[in-house]
Order: sequence, then structure tokens, then C-alpha cells
Amino acid sequence: MIRNIDLPEALIFYGTNTVFHNPGKTIRPGLMKLLAESKDIGTACILLSESVGTKVLGERVQQSDLSGQKNHLILRSSLEIEDGLGYSPSPLALLETISSVMIEPRGFGGSSGFGTKQADPERSPLAKHCVVFTEGKRGRDRSLAARVAGMRVIYIEEKMGDCDADDLVDGVIGTLDELYGVDDVSTPGQFWLNPPSSRDQNGNGVNPWDVADAISRQRLVDPSTYNGEKDEAIIQNSSEELDENELARILADIDPI
Repeated sequence: MIRNIDLPEALIFYGTNTVFHNPGKTIRPGLMKLLAESKDIGTACILLSESVGTKVLGERVQQSDLSGQKNHLILRSSLEIEDGLGYSPSPLALLETISSVMIEPRGFGGSSGFGTKQADPERSPLAKHCVVFTEGKRGRDRSLAARVAGMRVIYIEEKMGDCDADDLVDGVIGTLDELYGVDDVSTPGQFWLNPPSSRDQNGNGVNPWDVADAISRQRLVDPSTYNGEKDEAIIQNSSEELDENELARILADIDPI
């Protein structure tokens, strides 16, 4: 059988509370299952913090049930990327994070070599094959950053109605345990059919690196722009309206779900 499902190349847990219950060192139910399956299939797993550096993050991991996962859970911090200028909703931290990680892409094809295509050489994960998990008070900013970066987004909603990013994310779950496995966040999967493209909050196409550069330049000039609403305005001003083909692709992706 020819494989026609693209498994994610990276799962990005954006914010420490997507992994840990706050406060404390207890990890979220379902996380270990995702990490174990990802390790088996070669999907990178990344914990991206915006609150602490990787040294402190590593200490927290070592003191938790994740200590045995240290070689598979990759630790990154937006504080250590461009002097913290990549803070969400800028996509910079996400883009630089996946650029710093290398994977061995899976080949394509079925049994007996039919339709087989050799795997690509080792490279960084492609944004369109990354899935970002967000939650909490900065969930909207981080969800927008992932959307602009051209990644899929799953919001972890602690309590019914807590999610303030319904217009930005691809799916909302109450716990990681709701996912049967990595297949649920594959393409196609439980939440989407096609790979994503880089879009702003209104669904218009953007160049993620241009957006990141615009936000970084503004933050250097005026640190007060570390503000979600101001950053959203910068993102919107960087967008291009969807053409008919792109709109048709997006509608085809969401209509059958």
C-alpha cells in the first residue's frame, strides 16, 4: 500500500505549560505517549519556552517525569533567539527553532518497492509538517505566531470556553490524552486534510520571514511594541489578500471535516 499520509516532522510544545501542569512538575496526561510514538517514527519533539532559558528549562525537565526523555525532547527558548525579539506573535522563534533542528525525512512508498521514493537527505523540519501546541494566557499570540509561520495549531483548553484563539487554531482539545496518537495530527488527520500555508489573522497570505523582520525592527525602535494588539497590526499590514486558488484550497480543506 502506498503511504498517502504525511506524519508530522516536528511537534512543538509552545510554552512550558503545554508540557507541565502549572504550578508543579507534573506533566500533562498523554504527553509520554506522544513522545514515545514520535521517537519511534522519527518525529522531532520540541519544548519552546518564552519564560525561561534552556538551562533552567533543562533543570525542570530533569526534576520531572520527563528526565528519561531528555535525548528526544529538544529544548529551546525564545529568550535566546535574537535577544528575545522573536517573542510571539512574531513567528521568528518558531522559524529559528525548526532551523536549528535536523531530522531524517521518511521515504515515500508502499510494499515491494511499488511507488517508492527515496527519503530526502537530512534537513530541518518543514513548517507545513510541524504541529504547534498552545494554551493559556499567551495562547492566542503563540497560535498566531504558528499560523503566520505556516504551521498547524492545536490549542489545549483547560476549561470549557478558555480558548480565545478559535479563529486562529486548527483544533481545540481538553487534554493531550484525547489524541489517539500522532496520526491524529498528521496530514490528513483528525483536524485537517491539506498542508497549511502562512496566513495572518484574517486568512490572508504572508511571508513569515518578512513578518518576523518587520516585528523585530519595530521592537528595536520601540520596546513598547511587545504588545499583542500592536504586533497583530504589523502582521495584518504585511499580508496579501488571498487569490481564488488559495481560497478554494482552504475551503476544500475545512469543508469535509
